[in-house]
Formats: sequence, C-alpha cells, structure tokens
Amino acid sequence: TMSKEKKANVDKEGLCKSAGNFIILIGLLILIGGIASDYGYKLITTISMLSILPLTLIFIIKAQKYDHNPRTKSDKIVIIVVIIFTLMIIIFVAIMLMAGTQEPKVDIEDIRIKVSSGIYKSSIDIDSIIDIRLEEKIPKVAQKINGFDLGYILRGKFRLEDIGIGKIYIHENKSPYLVIKTQDDFYIINYKDSKETIELYERVKKLY
Repeated sequence: TMSKEKKANVDKEGLCKSAGNFIILIGLLILIGGIASDYGYKLITTISMLSILPLTLIFIIKAQKYDHNPRTKSDKIVIIVVIIFTLMIIIFVAIMLMAGTQEPKVDIEDIRIKVSSGIYKSSIDIDSIIDIRLEEKIPKVAQKINGFDLGYILRGKFRLEDIGIGKIYIHENKSPYLVIKTQDDFYIINYKDSKETIELYERVKKLY
C-alpha cells in the first residue's frame, strides 16, 4: 500500500477514468463475443476474447503515467516482471494459435493412418476402419472435450450432436468432410481447400 505522500502524487482522477474506460471496453468485448457466439459467428467471438490480453498489457503500461512518484528500484522490477509475464503469456498463446491453425497432415502407412495438426494427433488402425465417407454436412459440434478451437478451426476431441465424442481436424464452415469410422471411434478431417479434401478421400477410400 502507498503512503499518504505517495497517494497524493497519483493522478486518481485520470487513473480512475482510464480504468473505467478499460472496464467498459472489456465489457463490450465480452458482450460482442457472447452475442456473436449465440448467432454462430465463432471468429468474431474468438477475436473478441483474444483481444483482452494485449489490451490488458497496454492498460498496465499506460496506467504508469498517472503515478508521478519517483520510481524505486523495486517498483521498476515489479513493473518489468508484470510486463514480461504478460508478454510471455501472449507469446505462448500466439505459438499455440499458429500450431493449432496448421492444416492437418495425413500420413498413410501400411497398417495405420496418422493424422496430426500442431499438438493434436491421431493414429487410426486400418484394420479397425468400418466406414469411409465424404459428407457435405456433419452433426453440430456441441462441446470441446480436449482440443483447439479458433473460430471455425477445430482440432482435437469434440462431442458432436447425435454421434458422440470423436476426433476432428476441420474447418467447420468448409465442406466437404472426410469421415472415417472405426469400431470404437470416428475421425473427421477436411481442408480449407475442398479439392484437397476430395483428394484425401480418394487416397483413403482405396484402403477400405
């Protein structure tokens, strides 16, 4: 806590106004994200939520101008640590986003199909496959179990309405979809370019 002398050197009015504007902005972003989510605009929801972290960093840096007290060494260290920590989180999130948005890589081997995108990977035993289809529509994605979700880009394990939990590597708004069903699971894969999805289907269906 600050002493009375230090508090007197803080522009409380300016700081409160800036903090108020920041809270209103964050509230608007959350509101926009919620409304967009209700109407199915996933990309807008994602952008709204991801904006909060860098805006918080900007607020922390700009808020320092309202404190006119001389900076002690410990004060500077605390500020630097907070900024570095926030930057590390932003960098980590950026790396995860870049990894998660990679198009799925599909390797067809003698006995299995390997699917990977960033940190999310699947191995499908060819002998366990009971159906391979190219679908124009898939059931609605109801819940993320363990995966990556950025707008319409979905990677990992999700629950789909009517068919349950499976592993998907898709652009949700880009058809068609390659659907591979095994005895115990299902996998859905597609690419942003529909031609690549069709080419993958032609390769995979030869195995079944």
